[in-house]
Amino acid sequence: MTLFFFDTSALVKRYHLETGSDRVDAILEARDSVSIISELSLIEMASALQRKRNRGEITLQAMNDALARFANDVLSDWVVAAFRSGFIQQARELVLRRGIRTLDALQLTAALAFSGVSPVFVCADARLRQAAAEEGLAVLDPEAAE
Repeated sequence: MTLFFFDTSALVKRYHLETGSDRVDAILEARDSVSIISELSLIEMASALQRKRNRGEITLQAMNDALARFANDVLSDWVVAAFRSGFIQQARELVLRRGIRTLDALQLTAALAFSGVSPVFVCADARLRQAAAEEGLAVLDPEAAE
């Protein structure tokens, strides 16, 4: 069984058709995998879809439908990693060590909490993917050719 930790940059592809959506769908629908997200993704997904709405990429109805599907998936399909004591300090250290953004550091900190079981870090953000690889995680770019 393979564990996958999804950053929101990849996860949003499940709910809005774009480059990498097929690959994300295949991973999430695989029977021999476990998908993990951080609780931060609950906020970031709303933010990502609202930005798409603000840019005219999706309608209000499409955004609301996507958020409803996401909420259903969270309840039925995924492991949601809660933030724990020490995450803020670890994320701060990642910001300083890897030069990544605050929320990216929090996502990576949540993924690293699972490093003992070696999750694959699924992420469409090149800088965050590089930081995850430098921290020892296997990484997967859903936008890359297979």
